[in-house]
Amino acid sequence: RTSSTIHYDSFVIMFTQLFKLPHLTILHVLIYKSLPTGSENHIDNELLLEMEKLLSTNHTIKEFLMKLSCLEFNSLINSLLTGVERNDTIQFFSLSSYSTHTKSIQIEELLKNNQTLQAVKLNIPIKGIL
Repeated sequence: RTSSTIHYDSFVIMFTQLFKLPHLTILHVLIYKSLPTGSENHIDNELLLEMEKLLSTNHTIKEFLMKLSCLEFNSLINSLLTGVERNDTIQFFSLSSYSTHTKSIQIEELLKNNQTLQAVKLNIPIKGIL
């Protein structure tokens, strides 16, 4: 693995470990780290799927705020959106991202399928929604 891959995977591992905490009810994550271009291409998909599953089955998180100030986290954002969509306890979800590849269909699915969300805040550039 390259050093940029280690950095990217470390964010996924961090989320995975956080979603395993048994009494975590509020999670606010702010990431201001830029990674070298192309580092996302080397992400371990198994890690992403594990993180997504842990988020979707976590029954303690009620509030999840995520602010990412970099462009390289498209796969991470998409997996987190899928996890929130399938989660049945999150009541507040906030995503602020400069990502240029957030899928509008994924946001639609999240809003349609998650029946527990009471408040949603999205701050995504218009050019970033596909």
